[in-house]
Amino acid sequence: MKELHACPVCGAVEPIRIGTVNSEWMEMPQTVQQGGINAILKHVVGAPAWSTWTLLCRQCRHLFLSPVFEEAELDQLYSPELTAETKRQYRESERVSGKSWAEQNNVPAADQAALRRAARDYRPRRLHELVAAMCPPGQIRKILDFGASTGELTERFPAGCRRFVYDKDLSAVADPGVVPLGSLEQIRTHGPYDLIVLSHVLEHVPFPTRLLAELRASLTPDGLLYVEVPIEYCGAVLKRRGIPIGMHVNFFSRASLLACIRMAALRCVSIRREIVPYGECQAPALKALARPGAPGQRGVGRWPWPLDLLIDALLTVCSRKARKRFQ
Repeated sequence: MKELHACPVCGAVEPIRIGTVNSEWMEMPQTVQQGGINAILKHVVGAPAWSTWTLLCRQCRHLFLSPVFEEAELDQLYSPELTAETKRQYRESERVSGKSWAEQNNVPAADQAALRRAARDYRPRRLHELVAAMCPPGQIRKILDFGASTGELTERFPAGCRRFVYDKDLSAVADPGVVPLGSLEQIRTHGPYDLIVLSHVLEHVPFPTRLLAELRASLTPDGLLYVEVPIEYCGAVLKRRGIPIGMHVNFFSRASLLACIRMAALRCVSIRREIVPYGECQAPALKALARPGAPGQRGVGRWPWPLDLLIDALLTVCSRKARKRFQ
């Protein structure tokens, strides 16, 4: 693991330390989140405990953890073997608590199947709607879904679109219309793409700006890059509380996502907050669309950060109250 002393989004130094958390895997996890933390510590770090700092960038207001996983550790973290181990721990946490993962998040058992179906339908449909609003018909001919696991997010696009998917584990790709790619070299070989999708990816990678810049080189000149990240940093900032080691190492605000896009020489043309269904549960997310930028083209403007924080906190509360919103 590698310690960070500068913001992984904008590069600003001397971030504010929000808190420190000591994590251990010695005890049986009581929640799903603890199960995931335990699997990471035990099988990737190789240590019985680890301390993390939660840091807030003074300049772009990005929240991030230090230390972070390096590339070889990420390969292990998202390997099929560790994924299976993490799921096993999740099931064990459900057995110990007597509640399913959804019930631990206050979703009644009677609603779970319907909410899963609603989420399965909603996310591909919503992605197509957002992209179609920005592009004339026929412009999107080649799509890369980066870090998608299955490629199902792009299934609503016309049959004539060539669809590619990249992930560290491609065993879940079942759609014969999706071409699996196993490396960045293969991504470059099959490019450029009219649309690149990163849905819940940037919160997992240690250097998100670097990844966006790499993928920007594989966009067509008038192509679109779609980014979706969860809104989950406001509690830690408001309570000045450290975040335990988990799958996520980046926690975006609207301001820091815009900064990440601009630092990668992209121009944000649309950014919005939405409450999004994920399986049986739902959570607030930031969704942004960007195009290759040019000098002087800034795109969507920043808001005062306290206003961002207030809106995110209110949206987080709302997402916990409307469980049947997407049925």
